[in-house]
Amino acid sequence: YFERDLTPPFVLDDGQLAVPDGPGIGVDPLPDVLDAVTVSREDVT
Repeated sequence: YFERDLTPPFVLDDGQLAVPDGPGIGVDPLPDVLDAVTVSREDVT
């Protein structure tokens, strides 16, 4: 799930998961994957 949907993927090191240090939650969804599973979209301005 994480390797397919997020960039950069989470990396386990000796059974521990490092906390991502990027902005927000630290990871970004892959746009192509989101487009493939999106049923409808609405932009709000």
